[in-house]
Amino acid sequence: MTKFTARGEAMTGQVDRQPSEENRQAVAERTDSDLVEACVALAQALAAFKGGFDADPDDDSAYAFALGAPFQVQAKELLARLTVRPATQAIELAAKARLVPLVLTGNGTISDEVQAFVLRFADDVLALAEGPSERIDAVKRST
Repeated sequence: MTKFTARGEAMTGQVDRQPSEENRQAVAERTDSDLVEACVALAQALAAFKGGFDADPDDDSAYAFALGAPFQVQAKELLARLTVRPATQAIELAAKARLVPLVLTGNGTISDEVQAFVLRFADDVLALAEGPSERIDAVKRST
């Protein structure tokens, strides 16, 4: 179903797309756990919360605080769940590694040096999770 803007123009893009049954099945086949889904949901909750502050014209962010509370609660619950749950597949490890910059950046509670180290570590983990056999094999051949 096509949605229209207030000016009568057809809306297109990501917003209009609803996940099809085929897409849901493809996701289910990639991993039988809900860890990847929780990672994506956390990223979306964080983006929604931040987006509210970006859009709020009030200097005190009154609207963003009020409307963002459900996203903040959701993000905290998902982060707690992901913290205690280990990744057991490469796709899960990659999903968790992609969250590191989102949960650290702009948080202001750790030093810049620690943040830089953890972000670099996440990049390393992500690189290995996406192509471990090539990198590990190359290291073994060189030693």
